[in-house]
Amino acid sequence: MKLLVEAEKAGNKNLATSGGKQSFPELEALFRDYATTCSGRRRKYLHDTEEAAPYKQSPGTFTPWEDVPANTDLLFYEGLHGAVVTPEVNIAQHPDLLVGVVPVINLEWIQKLYRDKKQRGYSTEAVTDTILRRMPDYVNYICPQFNHTHVNFQRVPMVDTSNPFIARDIPSADESMVVIRFRQPEGHRFSVPAQHDWRQLHEPRQHHCGARRQDGTGHATHLHTLRLADDGPAEE
Repeated sequence: MKLLVEAEKAGNKNLATSGGKQSFPELEALFRDYATTCSGRRRKYLHDTEEAAPYKQSPGTFTPWEDVPANTDLLFYEGLHGAVVTPEVNIAQHPDLLVGVVPVINLEWIQKLYRDKKQRGYSTEAVTDTILRRMPDYVNYICPQFNHTHVNFQRVPMVDTSNPFIARDIPSADESMVVIRFRQPEGHRFSVPAQHDWRQLHEPRQHHCGARRQDGTGHATHLHTLRLADDGPAEE
C-alpha cells in the first residue's frame, strides 16, 4: 500500500497491487522452470488481515519467495496473468492447458464489488478506485490473453446488470448462460444426454431475430427454455 501512495504522489494512478508487468518475468520463470524441472519459486499476496495473520505480516504485502514443493508433477495456477504475451515475455508458451474463465465486464465488476465489500470490508468508493486504477492492466494485458487460451468460458448474465455499482446481488446460475469457445474447435464435441439436449442454445440460429424455435418465439432475447441450473423436464 505504501507503493500505491508513493506512485499516486508521483502521478502514477495505475499501479496494480498484483505487480502488473513488473511481475511478468518472475511468473514466466516459474512456468518455464516447472515445465522443465518441476521446480520454481512462488510467493503469496496477502489481501486482508485474515490472510496476513498466519504470516505475521501486514495486509497488502507479499510473503517471502519460497521454492515450490518437491516431488510434484502438476502445477495449477489460478490468477490474472497466466497467458500473457508481450515483446519481453511469453508466459502462454509454457502451460500445457490454458483455460480462460471470465464474466462479461459488468458482471465482473459486480462480483468484485460484492466480494470486496462483503468479505474484505471495502467501501464502494475504494473498490471503484481499484477498478479504475487497474484498467490499463485489464485492457493491455488481461483481455489479450484470451487470444492464447485453449478453451474460454464466458459467463453472460441474462438479467439487467447495466449499473454494476448499485447491484445488491450477483446474478445466480439460472440467471446466466455460458459461452464456450475453443481456439481450435475441430474435433471438439461434447456428448450431451438426450434429456438435456433441450437446454442447448444454438447460437447462429438464435442470434437471428427472424429464426423460430419449435417451442416458442424466435427472438434471441426470449430464451425461456434455457434453464442452466434446473434439472426439470423439458415440458417446463
